[in-house]
Amino acid sequence: AREYYARYLSLSEKIDNRLGMGYGNLGLGMLYLQEGSFDRSQQFLQEATETFSELGSKGLEAESRLLLSLVLVRLERPGEAVDQLELVERSALTVKQRSEYAYVEGLLYLHGGSDDSVQRAVERFRRSIEDTEGLLEHVVARRYVGLVTALQRSGAREEGRRVLKEGRSRVEEMLSRIGSPQIRRNIADMSDIRQLLVAEESDVS
Repeated sequence: AREYYARYLSLSEKIDNRLGMGYGNLGLGMLYLQEGSFDRSQQFLQEATETFSELGSKGLEAESRLLLSLVLVRLERPGEAVDQLELVERSALTVKQRSEYAYVEGLLYLHGGSDDSVQRAVERFRRSIEDTEGLLEHVVARRYVGLVTALQRSGAREEGRRVLKEGRSRVEEMLSRIGSPQIRRNIADMSDIRQLLVAEESDVS
């Protein structure tokens, strides 16, 4: 997939196809995010965001800016993440993207550290897993990890254990639907999924 997006981006640059360049950068940014290569992801998502903004493509700009804010949180740059999140055109977000918005808000509240911020994080993470239909396995896994972490920090350890079991069950069921054993193993090896399926409750943070 990375080679496809790289070739697509290169071709788009040669013919000065700005929309194609935006798509190429967005695709590469998403792939590097999945791999945990946040510095590389940030570079491509920044390019995609600027391109879609210049083109006036509000939906695509909102999507890339939302992902950029997530990457900035992962890079321990919460101030910049907040700046990007505030620029997201929420009316342009799909239902799926609004749940991702709630997840990123949850991460930022969790970063705040106060009791009130942690409770707000719990609420946002709960909202992010209300409807997981159509989401990829690793996305579902990281949202459950977020909720379990917030519950632990709030002192609700029993509920955290229950949510951890629920998340594992949901992701394992999603993985069981994948017909190819090799593809299933590759997806199960993603860091977000490993963290949910392998770690003990005390390790999820």
